[in-house]
Amino acid sequence: MSSEDSTISYEKATYSKLLSQPRFIFAALSSGLSYLGFGMIEPILAERLTDFKLSQVQIGLFFAIACTNYTLGCLVAACLPKRIEKRAILMTASLMTSIAFLFAGPSTVLNFADSLTLMIIGNVLFGFFLPFMFIAALPEMTDFALAQYDASQKQRVNNLSSGAMTGFLGLGQTLGPIFGTCFSVLLNFRWTTDIFAMICLVFGIVYFLLADGVGAFKKSCSP
Repeated sequence: MSSEDSTISYEKATYSKLLSQPRFIFAALSSGLSYLGFGMIEPILAERLTDFKLSQVQIGLFFAIACTNYTLGCLVAACLPKRIEKRAILMTASLMTSIAFLFAGPSTVLNFADSLTLMIIGNVLFGFFLPFMFIAALPEMTDFALAQYDASQKQRVNNLSSGAMTGFLGLGQTLGPIFGTCFSVLLNFRWTTDIFAMICLVFGIVYFLLADGVGAFKKSCSP
């Protein structure tokens, strides 16, 4: 056990103290990033699909692809074995979401063909993996934070953790449509999804480096 996990503080828990901890802030950011992804793509996807001459009914059915897989992803994410470290789940989910959005464009950076089939694959993937970026976030935040403070602050730590996650979710919902529409107008849909894919990739790498990713995966793989 690291000193980060074993040191107990008897000071009053506050947002500033919790958010200064890499494991806590990155878990909160992960939840916000998941909502940023959904909020980003919703206002620009329908117009993008008109490039393929889809009808309104077909566009509606296309939106159902991500939503259906989102439901499935929620069910699977909630049933993962307890031995798997929550931050390992969040790091892996950010990588998989990055890959998903490269297909959702499809990617201009990787010179993918402008194919509806690739977009369908991307929507299946990001619909499935986005839930993993926030379902594991609150348990990771509370598990980490509760280990830092004495038992008398359990309720306060839980409330602060829940408040921080909800705040980042709201921030993601707010910024998502702005991000999506602005970059879609300035560039185009495909570049917008490429940019978000790169954001998820960089986020996952930095998260891994600053929040003991090696330790998280070692613990998850141990019997």
